[in-house]
Amino acid sequence: MRLVKRADGVYVQICIDVDKQENTEPSGNTIGLDVGPKEYYTDSNGVMVENYRFLRQGEKVLKRSHGLVSTGV
Repeated sequence: MRLVKRADGVYVQICIDVDKQENTEPSGNTIGLDVGPKEYYTDSNGVMVENYRFLRQGEKVLKRSHGLVSTGV
């Protein structure tokens, strides 16, 4: 255990040693993934997941709200 004093407070750091093992059996199934700008990913079985483009959606909301704020000033 260690106490660390910083400008925003005092913190306690605790270090523990854990011996943990997981027994996993390989399934034998192999899959390939292709990540791209149009589709979030496409796997080797032909499954495509679309790119949701969260950044673009957030930019639209930000532009809209920024426009309302600037017209009110």
